[in-house]
Amino acid sequence: QRKTLTGDRAKTYKITGQVTGASDCHIKDFNIDASAMTGTKHALVFQGALAANSLLTGNVAENAFVIPVADGSIFTQDEWVLLTVDTSYYPYSTYSVARGEWVQIRSVSGNNINITTPLVQAYTTATGARLRKCSFVENVLLDNVHITGSGVANSNERGVSFRFARFFEVRSCVFTNLDQYACEVSSCIKFSLHHNRFRGTFYNGVTGTIFYAIVLLDSCQYFTVHDNQGSRSRHLVVTTAASAGQGRWGQVMFG
Repeated sequence: QRKTLTGDRAKTYKITGQVTGASDCHIKDFNIDASAMTGTKHALVFQGALAANSLLTGNVAENAFVIPVADGSIFTQDEWVLLTVDTSYYPYSTYSVARGEWVQIRSVSGNNINITTPLVQAYTTATGARLRKCSFVENVLLDNVHITGSGVANSNERGVSFRFARFFEVRSCVFTNLDQYACEVSSCIKFSLHHNRFRGTFYNGVTGTIFYAIVLLDSCQYFTVHDNQGSRSRHLVVTTAASAGQGRWGQVMFG
């Protein structure tokens, strides 16, 4: 935490389990061999957490700027919070994706939360909509980090994961022979993934493994993803959402 870790480019660092990062860290010039990992399959993980929340006391419509809650005292000006509800917004019955979006608080007037931009979706008290605080992992830079997997199909090996994070950057990194989700980002805001290279475990489109280079899940908002290159991948960039009921909400937007 609050450190710069600079690797020796002439060496490769072998890991057998996930490495968990904290806020305010800069990792650069590392070759990481993740082919012998056991247990959890992410090589690097940066994860914050949701904190206190308050139920809505009134319905809010699309384009609304005010959110009435039961306890406005837990929120502060300029704070980023997640507005969620467990009802599905997804148009296909085979999926159950909960609704949600990040909003920034402009001001707090008693139990009325005034936000800086209009809501994209509507939320109702009948469906248990609530406003959730977040403890972010933030200010992380991965620069010229190489992560290599075993190249074995269906091994479910993954590279780096960010969840409930903000103000981070992944640049000039190389992800090789990872089976799935080389760079996974979920419920994050204000980040950039650029000039990275991806080469997955071989996928033939029919019987091989499913490999996605960059996966943007759930309420990812206000970000840039550009100038990345990939091979042996089914998709270079995927935007989607996980199932409801797993502490996940919303869809990717404003990218």
